[in-house]
Amino acid sequence: MSRIFSARDMLRRADVTLLGAPPGTVPNFIDPPTRATEMVAPSIALTTLALIVVLGRIYTKTFITKSFDLSDWLSIGAIVMAIARTVVNCMAVYIWHLGRHVWDLEPWNFASVKNCQFIMDMIYLVGIMFAKLSILVLYVKVFHIRRRFRFLCYVMMAFVVVNCVVFFFIYAFDCKPVYYTWHFSVDHFDCIEITQINVAIGAINIFTDLIIMIMPLPLVWQLQLAKTQKAGLLVVFSTGALICITTIVREVIVVRTNKESDQPWVVADEVIWLTVELNIGIICVCMPALAPVWRKAIASQLGLSYLRSFFSGMSSRGTSRGQSKLSDSDSTSKSRGHIEVKRDWSAHVSNASRGPSSHSQSEEIGLVNMKREVSAV
Repeated sequence: MSRIFSARDMLRRADVTLLGAPPGTVPNFIDPPTRATEMVAPSIALTTLALIVVLGRIYTKTFITKSFDLSDWLSIGAIVMAIARTVVNCMAVYIWHLGRHVWDLEPWNFASVKNCQFIMDMIYLVGIMFAKLSILVLYVKVFHIRRRFRFLCYVMMAFVVVNCVVFFFIYAFDCKPVYYTWHFSVDHFDCIEITQINVAIGAINIFTDLIIMIMPLPLVWQLQLAKTQKAGLLVVFSTGALICITTIVREVIVVRTNKESDQPWVVADEVIWLTVELNIGIICVCMPALAPVWRKAIASQLGLSYLRSFFSGMSSRGTSRGQSKLSDSDSTSKSRGHIEVKRDWSAHVSNASRGPSSHSQSEEIGLVNMKREVSAV
């Protein structure tokens, strides 16, 4: 009599073959239905997008802000883990046929499928740890004058590392004897209920994601910045909400599919959402470091738009004595000669402080000052 196992527990036991196919269904080992595309396509697409974002971060920190540091190395570690997980995912799908119905999965592939899932989950743990450490290191650098805030960052770093190490070893030594963690057997063995571990990991991730997202918001709100700049920074630091949403969705899927007997098929949903969670996390932690790039791009577009409208107005009036309405930061002078328009767009890191009495604090978040000069000769 077989019992219903969790996604990994079931696949480590040989008696899973007793589940059999539904009435009227013939096992198909040649060309069966599969969820391969559902599992592989999002993994490749999201990992590629995350890789592009990390490369953009590396370029920005190396050539624009010239401030490449530990947080950037950690983001590189995170994307390496995401790429490794995508490779293992593809191997599990195309070599060992994860994503098939259990009755269409060759018995000799059960152990390999289970082991691939273990490895993907362990890679996920390390990757998400690197991503969280990256943003926490950035927090320490940006808000370094706040002693209590720095202490909180260090506490969160320690918690994230310990959490990763503990669950990593739980995955690696799940069964007693340990041999049965990674091998296929019908012998009696004792294992930790891995689905409960997955739920615990998800709950802890939601907790840490919320804390990391909320931590800098009060400090950003206290900065003496224009409302638009302050709102922009709040949006950048609030992107962590996306990670929380993906983690919650994944938690719901884990609980919902736990008692399904057709685990090689239904576990595809969990694999997909773990991929989404990891790569969205990497993208979100890179957003603050990429701010100088998209701020500069916006500034450049605004400048081109201004010049087009300026010369269009000049042409319609048919005169060389142009008049233009500029912002308070623009300066113009007019004469009967020709008009020379100069644009000096500079993007640099600004120093912001809470007040006259507080120390300045360097911002690695790409506050951009834009200058436009129109002069007539």
